[in-house]
Amino acid sequence: MPLLEAEHVSKRFGGVAAVDDISLSLAEGEILGLIGPNGAGKSTLFDLLSGVAKPDQGTIRFDGEDITAYTSDEICRHGIARTFQLVRPFNRLSPLENVMVGRAFGRSPSRSMGEARLESEEVLLLTGLARKRVRSAAMLGLVDRKRLEIARPSQRDRGSFYSTR
Repeated sequence: MPLLEAEHVSKRFGGVAAVDDISLSLAEGEILGLIGPNGAGKSTLFDLLSGVAKPDQGTIRFDGEDITAYTSDEICRHGIARTFQLVRPFNRLSPLENVMVGRAFGRSPSRSMGEARLESEEVLLLTGLARKRVRSAAMLGLVDRKRLEIARPSQRDRGSFYSTR
């Protein structure tokens, strides 16, 4: 069974079809790339999958459950998180501290700060930021800030766009 599935999803803004009859299926552990020119509907599709926008037609399922009508916060609690084009780390914190914020105060918080730290170290290793874990996030280049944006909300107990399962 697919972890994330969209069937015949469409979204219109006035007379403009931003997303037109898109279907996709994503298995657990699979990585799917989405490319296209500006205005092709990529961001709108991510808005639909994460609940930021609602489709005009079609169905979105996560782990077999229909999440089409769910709000973005309900979808996030189920384990789907997204990042945006503009990165906004806590610049005065280190990458380690940025990820620890997600682990300590996110949807499934760690049981202790020690556990949050260990889990955060593991996520930083996975995202290639382990060697840069103690420098200021403001000192990271764009690529590393994007990696930090992915690592920060770390939700290891459910699948997400960046699942570590």
